[in-house]
Amino acid sequence: MAGAPARPHPFRAERYELGASGLWLSAVSVEESMALGVALAAIDPWARYGTTAATLAALFAPAADGGIRLAVRSPTTAAPIGVMVIRHPWLVGPYMQFLAVLPGHQGAGIGHALLGWFEAEARSGNARNLWICAADFNERAHSLYARFGFEVVVSLDDLIKPGIDEILMRKQLTPSGS
Repeated sequence: MAGAPARPHPFRAERYELGASGLWLSAVSVEESMALGVALAAIDPWARYGTTAATLAALFAPAADGGIRLAVRSPTTAAPIGVMVIRHPWLVGPYMQFLAVLPGHQGAGIGHALLGWFEAEARSGNARNLWICAADFNERAHSLYARFGFEVVVSLDDLIKPGIDEILMRKQLTPSGS
């Protein structure tokens, strides 16, 4: 259609509005990546791994590695209340490499809203799968992902730290033969 703006490739817009929740997503600045790193290094699962604030800040900071880094923002503050790192393309769909909501904002449905956006954005690009991974001890994450339709694919023994297994989960959006 002439005059209609082209839709950006999945996960590549500068800003996303998450509907009625008032939440929005945009790029993480270097300063924000440092603050998020400090906040998240102090809580599980990253505290249990011994992940440093500097390591997390480096993961969240803008980089040319193809990772999509998005700050989760609320309608009441522009400061991030969470962060997502997405790899796309991955295995015929996007992989949520990192998902965190700061403690003062957990339990308010933000994770569910983020997963809904993740799925809708993937479907807009005709992805067949959604992928996510969580530590075996992270029961709250497993429960959220299972309620959202993710199923366990495999346990990756001692992947990040000896004695801790990572559980790779998949939500199939379309049947394999489609």
